[in-house]
Amino acid sequence: MRAVRERLREIPSALAIAAVLIAYAFYGSHGTFRFPLGPWGQSYYASLAEGFLRGQLSMAHEPPPELAQLRDPYDFDARGDLPVLWDASWFEGKYYLYFSPVPVVLFFVPLRLVAGASPSDDLAATFFAALAFLILVALVRRARPAHLPLWLWIVFIGVGNVIPYVLVGSMFYQVAIACAMMFTAAWAYSLIRFREVPTTRWAIAMGTFLGLAIATRPNLAVLLIVQLVVVLRHRNAILKVAAPLFLIACALAAYNYARFRSPAEFGVSYQLTRLPMRGRSVCSICCGTNEALRLVNGVTHYVFWPPVFYGRFPFIAVQKHRLDPEASYPGGPEPIAGIAPITPLVLIGTIALALQRGTKGGSLLILSGWLVLLGLSSCWWITARYTLDFLGLLIAGAILSIESALTFLGESGVNVRPLRYACALLAIWSIAVGLLLPFSRGSEFLR
Repeated sequence: MRAVRERLREIPSALAIAAVLIAYAFYGSHGTFRFPLGPWGQSYYASLAEGFLRGQLSMAHEPPPELAQLRDPYDFDARGDLPVLWDASWFEGKYYLYFSPVPVVLFFVPLRLVAGASPSDDLAATFFAALAFLILVALVRRARPAHLPLWLWIVFIGVGNVIPYVLVGSMFYQVAIACAMMFTAAWAYSLIRFREVPTTRWAIAMGTFLGLAIATRPNLAVLLIVQLVVVLRHRNAILKVAAPLFLIACALAAYNYARFRSPAEFGVSYQLTRLPMRGRSVCSICCGTNEALRLVNGVTHYVFWPPVFYGRFPFIAVQKHRLDPEASYPGGPEPIAGIAPITPLVLIGTIALALQRGTKGGSLLILSGWLVLLGLSSCWWITARYTLDFLGLLIAGAILSIESALTFLGESGVNVRPLRYACALLAIWSIAVGLLLPFSRGSEFLR
């Protein structure tokens, strides 16, 4: 009977997981629940996968011959109406991606070999986001939350944020970010498990998942600071963590050298975009007042930028960013939603760190998330999809922190019931906002 009762207690959590995965499939497929496979030309990543299968490092797309005849192919005005791949990297007559090949190796090539056709970016982004969600659920579940129902935390992790919004209309940008989010979630889970049981297995897992996260999104290298803090307390694990990091770094450097003759070149210098990119520093705070203030503006957007509300469905929409053209990319504005108005429990979880005794898992995850946020804020472009770089870490850390703080207050004689209700209401607010925001993406999606 006890085993039966335990299984019955798992039903709400199982239903919550299923509901989130269905929501991801709904939003990722534009409400159709269909992810048809197709030709490689439908996706930049599918094109790169086709190139790999042909034995080349470049994409399968062929650039127009006229591009090589221009005096400066990276001059937007000089390219004129040439049909080039926007934001691809062009080098010595071939197209490459300045985004990582990790999603290609893990998803696009295997599915192409098995199914005989290429997946869409929508399917890839939804797949990686779903895996990230499941890993974060496993992480929070290990903490055995006692103050709010686990099923509510599960739904909050999955849709109480901008992840559903980002999944609508995915391109290779979202694929890389969702893939990196999956690896940071796996790294966070490994970090928590290593703190519980500092074994070789979890040390190697930390190094591997962090290395793959950085290989997918190089800005996540700031997480090396947190990793160093952890391993310095277990010095016998330093080599076990460093070995996979080193091997992945060597593989990535060799890949870059084979493409661009430079181990540190990811392709940004050869990007076909609005500006010639060679020699530009897109993430910096040390080159003048404008760039220092860009950091302040970035933090303001990622943390506090509010949505707007309307009297008709879907009642809420994100605002577009406002950037200083002197220190930012001169492209059109993109939507961004701050974590404070959308996911206020993240800030509460950060404040609740003051009630924690010692350095616990929640504090490490929150520190990691804020480090990534600060790093992104120093860059010259802001958009909602970048939030996924730090969102999973902050949400999981906030849950652990809030649960720990409520336990501490309860043991100190404080009546925590009103605080529980307040946290539950804020979680429900985030869930409602997260479910409604994707409908603001456009009339085509609404139909």
